[in-house]
Amino acid sequence: MAFVAGVVLNIFPGTFPFVALVDIAKLDSSNAAQVAAVVIFYVIMFAFAELPIVGYLVAPARAIAAVNTFNDWLSHNGRRIAAIALAVVGTYLIVRGLVTL
Repeated sequence: MAFVAGVVLNIFPGTFPFVALVDIAKLDSSNAAQVAAVVIFYVIMFAFAELPIVGYLVAPARAIAAVNTFNDWLSHNGRRIAAIALAVVGTYLIVRGLVTL
């Protein structure tokens, strides 16, 4: 499930990655620092897809149990978490837009 979500986010990233990449491009820093910032951003963004894959390679049985537990928890709390995350990102973008006016 997490792997599929990572693939979908890679194909249809939405607006948040574009906003982040624009902010990274506007940084007054070296090209190496900007490349590092982009890499770190995508590592964090795809952590839910990357961590289970690494877990399967290191300890498959434990990773399967942990992923199943997380999927169960997410199925019970996913809508609430999505609503909170969207509210936080939306509030941030609105405040940032008002400040730059």
